Amino acid sequence: MRINRVIAVAALGAVAITACGSSSSTKTIESKDGKVTVNNGKHATVSVNGEGDNKITFGDTLVPAGFPSDVPLPTSLTIKTAANGTRGSKAYYQFAYSIGSKSPSSIISAYKDQLTSAGFQTSDDNLASGSVSGVQATGKGWTIIATSIGAGTGTDPVLSVAIRSS
Repeated sequence: MRINRVIAVAALGAVAITACGSSSSTKTIESKDGKVTVNNGKHATVSVNGEGDNKITFGDTLVPAGFPSDVPLPTSLTIKTAANGTRGSKAYYQFAYSIGSKSPSSIISAYKDQLTSAGFQTSDDNLASGSVSGVQATGKGWTIIATSIGAGTGTDPVLSVAIRSS
C-alpha cells in the first residue's frame, strides 16, 4: 500500500533532516507517493500525506485543531503525545497522558464518568485486569477506547485514549 511507503519515506526523511542539522524549523520531502513534513518548532511534529485524503500527524503535545468539541478528553492530566489522521472519511486521534501516582482504575473511572455525562454509552465491563484498566465508549459518531497501565509494571504509568469516527 502506498501509505506504507510514505511512512517509510517519513522515517528516512526525519532521520535525514535530523542528521543535516538544518536551521529551518520546517522541512518537506515529496515523492510520487505523498509528502512528509517535519516541523522542528516549539511543538515538533511529523506529518505524512498519502494518496487521496489519507494523512497522519504525530509527535505533538496539543489537542489538534478540528478535534470534535463534543468528545471529552481526560481532565487534570497533561498530554505527553498526540497523533491524528484521516483515512478516507474516517478521522482518528490518539493521546497519551502520564498519570503519575494516580491509580489506573481511578483515572478510568473518572474518564468513564466524563464520557457518560457527555452522552456516550460506556461498556459495563471496565476492561480491568491487574495493573491495567480500561473503558470503551460509543456515541455521537465516535468510538473511544481508553486504557491505563499503572505502577508495578516496570513502565511509567500512562493513560492511552484512542478515538475514531464511526
